Amino acid sequence: MALNVNERNLILIQALDFFTSSLAGIFVTVFLFVHSDFKTTILYSLISFSSLLFFLIMSGWTLRYIVSGLLVRLSLLGSAIFYLLLFLLREQAINYLIPLAIFNGCIGGNFWAAFNLNQYIFTSKDTRIKYFGSAIAFLNGLQALAPLIGGAIITFTGHLVFLGLPLGYSLLFLLVSLVLGFSALLIGKLPEHEIISFRFTDFMTHKRSSTWLYVLSIYFVYGSYDVALGTVTGILIYLIVRQEIFLGVTQTATFLLAALGGLLAIPLLHKHPRYFWIGGLGIPLGISLFAFNQNLVGLTLFTIITGVTTPFLDTWVSTVYFSTLDATHGNWINKYHLLIERDFALGTSRILSYIGVYIFIYFGDQVKLAKTWLLFLPLFPLIVGILLHLYAKSTKKIVQEHLVV
Repeated sequence: MALNVNERNLILIQALDFFTSSLAGIFVTVFLFVHSDFKTTILYSLISFSSLLFFLIMSGWTLRYIVSGLLVRLSLLGSAIFYLLLFLLREQAINYLIPLAIFNGCIGGNFWAAFNLNQYIFTSKDTRIKYFGSAIAFLNGLQALAPLIGGAIITFTGHLVFLGLPLGYSLLFLLVSLVLGFSALLIGKLPEHEIISFRFTDFMTHKRSSTWLYVLSIYFVYGSYDVALGTVTGILIYLIVRQEIFLGVTQTATFLLAALGGLLAIPLLHKHPRYFWIGGLGIPLGISLFAFNQNLVGLTLFTIITGVTTPFLDTWVSTVYFSTLDATHGNWINKYHLLIERDFALGTSRILSYIGVYIFIYFGDQVKLAKTWLLFLPLFPLIVGILLHLYAKSTKKIVQEHLVV
């Protein structure tokens, strides 16, 4: 079954956001590291994700007054302003770390609140695997060029000065700001929908089924490694390759491999959900090899293995989440507290993971301790795989319903 117009539009909107994020996101991390240290970079991420979680929770109120389509556009404009601030502040951005992190979290929290709601409303339950697999393939394919372009801009213009302003990172941030600003104006209009019914007391009064508790557990464990892994490995990869252009090459390779993995995941997960274990076992293997081999060989193995296998786990986790929402009694209008509850489980674990990394590297050689921290991460995707297996056993009927194309 082909994807409908709304599903294709959602993928396009997400693609524009992901493209700009991959164009500059990894380089924001390296920029903070180069101009400060590992702890500062982790602190920025910790504050940013704390702010993101706050605005995700508050979206139950926000979406009653601002329609979701407009909120997506405002968030993209907010991202344009964020990168414009990085361009204007340059190395002085370190002095405004906390307000910048809060602002970035505010943008992300509102964007994902509006986008996730539209994603749930306007995707068909009969095409979920195809939607998520296609999204992963398309997003990663589009993103593949972005880090290479970003790395090339920094590397080849870093020594240049224009009108008294150094280029390099500054030029990259300015270009990203312009792309985001145009994206906000060009994206297709999302369909209108009814206003959500939400009260904060819903968290206290609704009864959580065993399947929903599995979903919350899966996302809590998932958030314990996903974003912190990207932050730490981004810096460690930079320390291996030494130049932004080569960092961009590794990111491009990862995205291309992930696009391939996304395409492979669609038919295999339709055939049987057990293929999520390709990611559940492949991710720990890739992380372990990189943790024990901090060199080009370890980096190559990490890039190939995690690039191809991660989409299998990601696609199935998202499918399980939406399948459980579908199976929950009631109209989508009355389910928004479930979306926030999922985001709370995911966001809380991400914050805790950054706190854990920050404390772990605080006392001693930050880079050496960060490498040691990687040794503990393979456990988490394994646990996600086990929880998905237990979920499938307890909800076999629900899962099978979503294997039909």
